[in-house]
Amino acid sequence: DAVSPYHRKIAAYFTMHGDQHDGPDGHGTHIAGSIASDAPSLGLSGSGVAPAARLAVIDLEHSAFPGRYEVPDDAIGSGYFDLLRHAGAAVTCSPWSYPAHSALETNIDRYVWEHPEFLPIFPSGNSFVPGAQYPHSPCGSKNVLCVG
Repeated sequence: DAVSPYHRKIAAYFTMHGDQHDGPDGHGTHIAGSIASDAPSLGLSGSGVAPAARLAVIDLEHSAFPGRYEVPDDAIGSGYFDLLRHAGAAVTCSPWSYPAHSALETNIDRYVWEHPEFLPIFPSGNSFVPGAQYPHSPCGSKNVLCVG
């Protein structure tokens, strides 16, 4: 869980469950590659949107329970964002969402108000519900960037 100044891409890795594995669907791995891959340095084509970026990762999925993410809702600041911020992150991508969760949105707004240099990015929806045309929480937060 320590921050490493020497790793090419991973600045920090935190796990909420003590396992060191991505889930079987590799959702986090896919998102990380879309953000920070530097394929030409490996002799391949294509790159992520920020190929020079280093990643601070929080693994929220217990590999024994695929698809279940345990976000520290009540402690989103100290139990989640602070880990990333102390690892040097100013922009974060959290590829999870809820159908509705106003308390979480309030906590996120408060945190970003107190740390204006910090920008959390969330998906507008992270489930495939037919006909769902509204952004999922925490995109109701006024201090986040909602993508999708």
